[in-house]
Amino acid sequence: MSRDKGAKKADETVKQVKVEYQEEQMQTSGQETSQVASGEEKVQKLEKELQTAKKKIQELEEQSLRIRAEFSNFKRRVEKERLELADYIKGEFIKKLLPVLDDFKMMLEKAQAGQNEQSVLEGARMIFEKLQQILQREGLEKIESLGEPFDPNLHEALMTQPTEDEAMHERVVQVFQEGYKIKDRLLRPSRVVVGKLSKQETEAEKN
Repeated sequence: MSRDKGAKKADETVKQVKVEYQEEQMQTSGQETSQVASGEEKVQKLEKELQTAKKKIQELEEQSLRIRAEFSNFKRRVEKERLELADYIKGEFIKKLLPVLDDFKMMLEKAQAGQNEQSVLEGARMIFEKLQQILQREGLEKIESLGEPFDPNLHEALMTQPTEDEAMHERVVQVFQEGYKIKDRLLRPSRVVVGKLSKQETEAEKN
């Protein structure tokens, strides 16, 4: 009897162990399935984020191309407008000079017709003054040089000339060609002769 009871108890123990093992296997399998599912979700999420990023990059590239094209068109438009404005300004300035051209033509016709020299010279003087007035209205300003201190920013020294006048040392004593500027911008320097105190005067000062 006791042997039968022992065998029965052993069988029950084996059954219990089998049940526990099966439950453990099912639990482990469930965890693995859950982990796999979680991993797949993460992969899908990353793939979705990657697609979104690719789409964003494509949009940015297209936007960059549009901006570059627009900027290129803007540059061409500005350059065209600049050239048109330059042509307009040039045309307006030339239009102001046309009366001077007409006066020159009339003066030459009178000279060819045999008018006296004094009359022709007077006509030339008037034309010169008219041209000066037109240019001055446009902002042209003559550089006053004669008797002024030599300034390398405004003057081009062609030569020096000895002088005994101490007041004219390093000053402009002669102007070969007038210089001009417009609104503080130098168009061309005055070409001048600069006074230089003679050696005798310099040596006398030293003694």
